[in-house]
Amino acid sequence: MKKLFLLMIILGSSLSYAQKTLVPFQEGKKWGYLDTEGNVVIEPQYKDAEPFCPEGLALVYHYKDRKWMFIDQQNNALKMPFDDFEVKKFFGLGTRGFKDGFVKVVHDDKLALVNTKGELVYEAVYEKISNFHEGIAIGKADDKFYLLNTSGEKTLVQPSAIEVDRLKNGYAPYRTASKQWGFIDSKGEVAIEAQFKTVGYFYNGMAWARTMGDKIGFINPKGEWIVEPQFDAVTDFNNDAKIARVRSGEKWMFLRINGETFEIPNTDKLGKYSEGMAWARSGELIGYVNTSGKWVIEPTFAKANNFNNGAAFVKKNDMWGMIDKTGKFLLDAKYEKIGDLRNKMVFIRSGGLVGVASYSGNIVVEPTYQAIKDYFGGYALVKQNNKWGLIDLKGKLVLDAKYARLKAASTAE
Repeated sequence: MKKLFLLMIILGSSLSYAQKTLVPFQEGKKWGYLDTEGNVVIEPQYKDAEPFCPEGLALVYHYKDRKWMFIDQQNNALKMPFDDFEVKKFFGLGTRGFKDGFVKVVHDDKLALVNTKGELVYEAVYEKISNFHEGIAIGKADDKFYLLNTSGEKTLVQPSAIEVDRLKNGYAPYRTASKQWGFIDSKGEVAIEAQFKTVGYFYNGMAWARTMGDKIGFINPKGEWIVEPQFDAVTDFNNDAKIARVRSGEKWMFLRINGETFEIPNTDKLGKYSEGMAWARSGELIGYVNTSGKWVIEPTFAKANNFNNGAAFVKKNDMWGMIDKTGKFLLDAKYEKIGDLRNKMVFIRSGGLVGVASYSGNIVVEPTYQAIKDYFGGYALVKQNNKWGLIDLKGKLVLDAKYARLKAASTAE
């Protein structure tokens, strides 16, 4: 019984430690990690250090060994299958660590996938590997494409393709050497033969497809036309209202999933449906319509965004505010800018300074900071007097703004 009790204590303490939030900070030219109470947990010793991922690992660059490595929260290095790997960079946005339990590493100019145990799941033979979507990544090796699952099993994409996009709702677009697009299924087999000039993704059982004659309609997963090709431009049905935007000539209108179109009179531009509402511009002003095409909020705004978390950002008299679905202002139109911060929080800018508000309209932090960065893991970075600190969801300053450089508390939520 004593041994069991001791084991429970050990397990409990290790679990609580693993869940601790650590923040990368720079001292001099070296990076280390702080906890949210300001205690140094890992002394500054790295040339670079990234936030910890949900799996409890962080990417760091070791000064002495001059190489990338992964550490846990106790600063133990993860044993990797390669000593001389690099970490894949994404479109100039810098290095990235683990995502969905895997990390892409470059070895001998080829890409490999490694799991959080440091095990080589896919060998370094790929020129390209996408992120995982629906449990499958797309890998390209020797001019062939493969579906890579999270168990280490790869499946050859059956059709000869020069491009394969990510899997979405069970289907992935592929393009042949003839520059025509079709779809494969989650087994890598042809679901719809390549015959279209361009295609979209499947949402609500329908995907748009452009014919070689340059007209767009919507197909089902069998490749059958549900809405005949007749439009010059369209958007996906990727919203809860199951309504897309379509254009014939210069006229935009809405299209229901049953093929019915409807217009909003006296409008020249339409937004996408989000949470049952879409913005529409009449003349120089913007308002919102419901799924019946009726004005719910009359056009009175110079600019407007989609609804999110029950609210939308709107511009009136050269200032930004936030409204609910009745048009009531949750935040008065008195801010220079309002934007999303994740975790159902928004930033508000006034007098060149930024603060934080909730989507319900409560001011969490008055505009007092020079800058603020997105919430990750329940914490956001703030800048004051050219130094960085950390606030929580209640706006409490958990790390004083005294650090030359900080990074996000985590890479994902």
